[in-house]
Amino acid sequence: MDLVSFIIILIDMASQRQFITFFRMFIIFKLPQCLNKIEKLEVYFIRNVYNEQYWELAKVFLVNFCYAHIIAIFLGAMAGMNPANNWLLNKGLIGSPWVERYVWSVYWATNIMLTVGFGDIAAANYQEAICLIFIETLSCIIMAYNINRVGSIITNIRR
Repeated sequence: MDLVSFIIILIDMASQRQFITFFRMFIIFKLPQCLNKIEKLEVYFIRNVYNEQYWELAKVFLVNFCYAHIIAIFLGAMAGMNPANNWLLNKGLIGSPWVERYVWSVYWATNIMLTVGFGDIAAANYQEAICLIFIETLSCIIMAYNINRVGSIITNIRR
């Protein structure tokens, strides 16, 4: 499957709102190619020790972005547990395009990951609160790991 036909399928699925099917197809068909390209980029980028350390910092950032994406998916799905009272309804996002809901989900996921919690988005029912307990606990552990990882990378760069 070439890129043009993949984009045409993507546009067709987006118009039919078959996003789950698209993500399954992406994982099956394109994820191995993406990983292969990342590996080639990594080999090209790492030419000396300093570049290797900078690449490690970039990978920490990419892993955090992927984790925020996964949390955002859970936060979006979490709203479906109680359609009468959920965080999307409280934020006034019901009926909004999926992109807007996704952006707000990633925003909230990033706040959770950084343990900032501005308070502008919160759980609207006990089911969401239970889910958030586990998400926040895991996010704190990952945040501690990332701080340690970035610290060790910076120490290696200074050597």
